[in-house]
Amino acid sequence: MAFLKKLGVLLLVLGVIGGVIAAPPVAFNLLTPEDDLLVKRAAGLTFTWSASSDAITYDLYVFRLSDNTRIGEVITDTGLTPAADSDDLTCTAQVCTFTVPASLYANFTDGRYSWTVNAINVDGTTEATNGPLFFTFNSQPIQLVFNGGFEDKDAANLPTLVPWVPAGLTTSRIRCGTGFFNTGNCGFEMRANGGTISQTFNRRLLKEGDTLSLSAAVQTDVIPAGVVASITVRYTVADAGASERGFDRISLTVNTGTTGFDNFSATNLVLDAPVRRAILSVQYAGTTGRVYIDDISAIVTP
Repeated sequence: MAFLKKLGVLLLVLGVIGGVIAAPPVAFNLLTPEDDLLVKRAAGLTFTWSASSDAITYDLYVFRLSDNTRIGEVITDTGLTPAADSDDLTCTAQVCTFTVPASLYANFTDGRYSWTVNAINVDGTTEATNGPLFFTFNSQPIQLVFNGGFEDKDAANLPTLVPWVPAGLTTSRIRCGTGFFNTGNCGFEMRANGGTISQTFNRRLLKEGDTLSLSAAVQTDVIPAGVVASITVRYTVADAGASERGFDRISLTVNTGTTGFDNFSATNLVLDAPVRRAILSVQYAGTTGRVYIDDISAIVTP
């Protein structure tokens, strides 16, 4: 036994002197898609991870999940080499990037996914330290507005503005009953200079290239009532947008009306760059009269 211990120490010393210690690839991390990210299209989708300096090849695994179990392998691509060659992986000294090829686009259907990567060399395999990560793939339009019909109730079963954020509300308020709604039983009454209500959208739901729409049902005794709702989108790129000033805005303008509700829509907006912030504001800036608004909708479509 003592001989074997001495032999083991001798071999270790020789390995150090020779500059060779058998070890699997060093630890690394998955980068993108980040955990719980929403992905809307397979075209242009990439998987990135920090490079493992000792890796010879990488294996990428992407699974579509049910509520509890794996139900399908979407990508199982093994033996990927860091070099820029015939496979879909390229690596720098810091980051590896796998670009999903067009032949795999059809594999991505709406649902929840997990992904992970193994780094491999002759001495073993190392899975990403933070793997697996998860993301949701949704190619369908998404409604961004909550309580757009003003039908939600609080704990006392009374109409509530939540999650609308009020600012300077004086006489503007939720009204329920005949004449105040387009659908349901309630709508929002905006009086002249009566303040603003707004919602800030989840920017993770808004992707460059998506189409954003805005619509609502409006009744007014003031013609024209002008702009009664608008969405302001601020981008992460300083010169993005139609104005090349880093933002875009779409507005819902009421120039006609009747004694009943009419449906109005803003001109659709194609998002020009990654979104930093997007806010929907509802306000009647007139000096007289009132405007009733209901069924406010903002939809983003991939």
